[in-house]
Amino acid sequence: MAVAITAAHGVVIKVGDGASPEVFTAIDAVHNGPNGPGFTPQMITARHHGSDDSFMKVSTVDKAPVTFDIYYDSADTQHAALITAAKNGTKKNFEMILTDTGAEKYAFGAFVQATFSGQVDGFNVMSIQLSIDGAITVT
Repeated sequence: MAVAITAAHGVVIKVGDGASPEVFTAIDAVHNGPNGPGFTPQMITARHHGSDDSFMKVSTVDKAPVTFDIYYDSADTQHAALITAAKNGTKKNFEMILTDTGAEKYAFGAFVQATFSGQVDGFNVMSIQLSIDGAITVT
């Protein structure tokens, strides 16, 4: 079944082909999302000897994953690439282009998780989670 769905909120999510130079292609039929990425600083509280005042420092920054659903089409090249990456535990590179005035782009490497569900309305839906590994480049 061919489905023509526009990415939710106009955000475009692209997956890389792994070649050099890498070519990124938009993932079609995205809906219900995307959510993420997010940044959560992990804080530690410390106090100097002889001082009653404590202070906080960031120890690390955890990255929340990107989640979204796709109307799954097994004949779609990018959908197949997501499933293959999930099945094989392969890290893929992604770009996510936001719809703000500057069209900000997030680039990151991630491992793919995919969960299938057959919906009541007849659509095959694949819930995708991109667990980010490494830095997120924001341009």
